[in-house]
Amino acid sequence: ICIHHSAAPATIPIENVAEYHVKDRGWPGIGYHYYIKPDGATYQTNRMETISYQVSDNNSYTLGVCVAGDFTYQPPPDTQVDAAARLVAWLMQELDIPDANIMGHKEFPKNDTSCPGETWLKKVTWKNTLLDKIRSVRDGQNGYVGQRIGHYVLFWQRTDTWAQQDWEAAETYIGRFRPTAGFSVDDAKTAEYVTIVGGDAGVSFDAERTLQGAGCKVERLAGKDFADTKRILDDLAASGRRFLTFPG
Repeated sequence: ICIHHSAAPATIPIENVAEYHVKDRGWPGIGYHYYIKPDGATYQTNRMETISYQVSDNNSYTLGVCVAGDFTYQPPPDTQVDAAARLVAWLMQELDIPDANIMGHKEFPKNDTSCPGETWLKKVTWKNTLLDKIRSVRDGQNGYVGQRIGHYVLFWQRTDTWAQQDWEAAETYIGRFRPTAGFSVDDAKTAEYVTIVGGDAGVSFDAERTLQGAGCKVERLAGKDFADTKRILDDLAASGRRFLTFPG
């Protein structure tokens, strides 16, 4: 697992990062598999099996986790490190990855870069902080063991298009509750709760039944149009309720 920083203001939208990778760098898509915002919200930005452009000459066997921000002079805040620890601990469990294989971008061979910031290995060494928190997660010290993902927000994705409007509609909701958000039914199956955003023309009813069969508590949030879907999500965020039909 390769840990990155975005080397840019943490508030820059993920869409802008993806656009930069595609238009300016000529990559086929965003380089990272997961992206963690300042509030700890975790976004899945590529399927795990996707070989993305994120660590030169080492892409075929790595997953990229980007912590948004520039950590040249100071480490990421605890909220982001905690979220990264939960995510990486789960990935390590799923893929049987040892501690030694959690590396910063700069630690990979043939990669002359400062990523994920000078504080990764020097000064406060947030690599050590991250590894300590991963061990705490694994040892059950933060209550995360057992259910690997608590809440997954699922969007649709096709080969040449994706649920951009639904994603934008959910931004306030995701920022409020900080669930894992992504496009993979297989990943969503590991969650206790799954919120599907949008109608069945996106994420199908077959996929919904698959999730229910895996034991997930599934709720679909779909208004009569994009604006109505956004209203539903914004109302939930404003009221502090994650779900319409489940407690919590």
